[in-house]
Parts: sequence; structure tokens; C-alpha cells
Amino acid sequence: MSRLTAAVVVAILGCSSPASRPVSEPVVGSAYPADDTNKPTAEPPIVVAITGVVRYDGSEQSSTLKVTKDLAACVDDGTSADDILVSSKRGLANAVVAIVEGPVPRSGEAATHSLESTKCVFGPRVQVATVGDSLVMTNNSSVLENMRAVFAEGRKTLFNIALPNQGQHITKVLKKAGHVKVLSDVHPWMTAWIYVGEHHFATVTDEHGAFSIEGLPNGSYNLFVWHERLGNQILTTVIEDGRTTALEITFN
Repeated sequence: MSRLTAAVVVAILGCSSPASRPVSEPVVGSAYPADDTNKPTAEPPIVVAITGVVRYDGSEQSSTLKVTKDLAACVDDGTSADDILVSSKRGLANAVVAIVEGPVPRSGEAATHSLESTKCVFGPRVQVATVGDSLVMTNNSSVLENMRAVFAEGRKTLFNIALPNQGQHITKVLKKAGHVKVLSDVHPWMTAWIYVGEHHFATVTDEHGAFSIEGLPNGSYNLFVWHERLGNQILTTVIEDGRTTALEITFN
């Protein structure tokens, strides 16, 4: 909370004005002396996080892309689809971790995200966004591309755009929460995922499987953990006494 304290001192060569007062006197309408000696300090903002690692304790491997057309412009047939990426310590990349219930603060300003087609592969493969955010879709490939977005639940189409020219881009606003799958009708091996939440307290695990969701008050939270090949989990965790909570989550 900020307070603005104004003090005006008028001095005219030894003449005193009725409006003048010493700087040390309280200013009318202010709760504190002008020197702010007794002004209390504001409490620091809550900056607490839920952190952790998502691991994979199974044997499934990433699938490969079946590239069947535009061979000169696209990646090689048999390239990894990167739909299961596991580090040397079994950390699982590209898992969504999102708070689905709990005392989350209000979300901030809308953000802008990107989805690009490069050599007929979407990137990033998995990302998170918030209702009201913008998605800029760009075709970096030298051939015609399209991007068709559907809700994973029910397969309802959000948009279907064509990007015939290299470097062309189109922006769409994400107006509804849900799990969005982006496909290409031109290159059927292409897939990307966007988790669109009601708030911005969601993230994607990095290459080590690590994640962090920051800026949370004390309370009980339900977390939704999702992976495109391995399914999902819902778990509950509690933040107490302003202490960061660390989790280890495993898919089998």
C-alpha cells in the first residue's frame, strides 16, 4: 500500500503566512508526520512456491515421426516425436503441472505465446497459457501449412487456419479453458499441446523434469499433472507458514 504525504512550507523574507507550518507538523489529511518517522513499513508480498520433479519409472520410449510428403522441406522420416523425453535421472520433460483448486491469487495481465512450424514440426510441443492470452502461429517451413486446434475433450474445433507462405503468421486469442491439441491436416504427423487454464498458476516441466509454481499463499492445493502419453494424476499438497513445498511425482 502506498501513501503520499505532501508538506508545503511558504516563507516570504520573514513574513509568516497562515497556511505555513513547520515541516515536522502533521499535514491535514495525513495519518503520519511529514518526516515519516513513525510510518509503518508495508508487509512484504507473499512469494512462496510449489516446486518439484516429475519422473518416469517406466520403459516406454518416444515414438517416431512418419514423414510421408514434402520430403525435401520436412524433417527426415523416423525422427523422434519427442513425446516421451526422460533425463539420465529419469526426470520427465513436457509434463503439465497445474493448480486446479486452491486459494490462488488473481491472474496478471494477458500474455502472448508462440507456436511455430519448422521443417513440418510444431514447437514448442507442450506449453501452458491462460484464458485471454494470445497465440501467435507462424509457418517457418517452405511449404504450405495449416494449424487446426481442437479441445482434447470432445474434439470441438477452436480454429483452423492456413499458412501458405513461409514467414506468415496469424494471431488468435485463447478464449476458453481446456486442453487444446493442435494438428496439421497437411502433415498428419504434426502435434502440439496447449493447456489453457483459468489462471496462470501452471507450468511445464523442463528437460530435467523440474517445475516451480510461484507466488502462492498458505493453503491446500489440488495439482493436475498431465503427460500426453502417460496420462494424468491429481494430488493434494499444503503450503504452511509461508514455506516452499517440494514434491516428487512419478509416472509408472
